[in-house]
Formats: sequence, structure tokens, C-alpha cells
Amino acid sequence: MAIKKFVTPDNLNTAHFNLNQATKKIDVIFPPQTQLPTGIVTNFAVDTVGKQITFNVDGSPQTIDITSLVTDVHVSGGSLSGTVITLTRTDGQGDITIDLQDIINQAVAQITVPTTGTATLDVEVQDAFGEPLGFMNSTATVTSTLA
Repeated sequence: MAIKKFVTPDNLNTAHFNLNQATKKIDVIFPPQTQLPTGIVTNFAVDTVGKQITFNVDGSPQTIDITSLVTDVHVSGGSLSGTVITLTRTDGQGDITIDLQDIINQAVAQITVPTTGTATLDVEVQDAFGEPLGFMNSTATVTSTLA
């Protein structure tokens, strides 16, 4: 049985949150702040072409060169033989092989196919703090065929 948690007016701190009935949204109320603390990082960006990280600290632009940390890997081709994918790389780098059989086996192991019958879904509904609010359930007739 699945458990779902909900925010209700009874478990909401109204000093910081407001249930807006008109928009059906929860509004967050932030306390007023007169000045930002120092050391604030803003405008963080990664430049993959120039291989650098740029950002501002307290409004002052900063740059970190990451060329020594970044290596371009170029794939020039690929092939599939059975369940094995081979990616061919350039610049003297060795090929990459990926055997998909384990992935396929794991995916197939996760599949369960019910026969014709009735499936019932029961979900316990709780508030955000785990207090029970009730149950939701749904029943459907299931018919399946294996190919």
C-alpha cells in the first residue's frame, strides 16, 4: 500500500506560508532583509567552449580556468553486435564497449505481467507529518497478453 502526504491548514505555519484560496497555491512569506551578507556568489556559469567557470562574489566578477580538468572525448563512430555497443574514440583513446545484456536482464526481471483479473490500488492519505487522513482506492479490470 502506498502512502501519500499532504499539507493542510492545520499543519502549516502561517507566519511563513499562506494558503492562497484564489490561486490554489501555497505562498511563501520571506522575512524582510535589509542587506545581503558578504561572500554571496551570483551569476554562476560554466563556459564549455572557453573551458572556464565564471561567477560574481559580492558583485565582483571571478573566473576559474578549468582547461587542465577537462578532457574532450570525441566519438567517431559506433557499432552494435548482439547486445554489445562499441563506441570508437579518436585522439588515441581506446574504444568503449557496453554489454547491454545485464541491463536487459535487470529490466526484464522488473516486469510483471498479470493475467486477466482485477487490480486494486489502495493508497493511505496522510498529512505532511504522517497523520492519517483516510484512504483512496481504485479498482480496474486488467487483461494482458504476452507476445
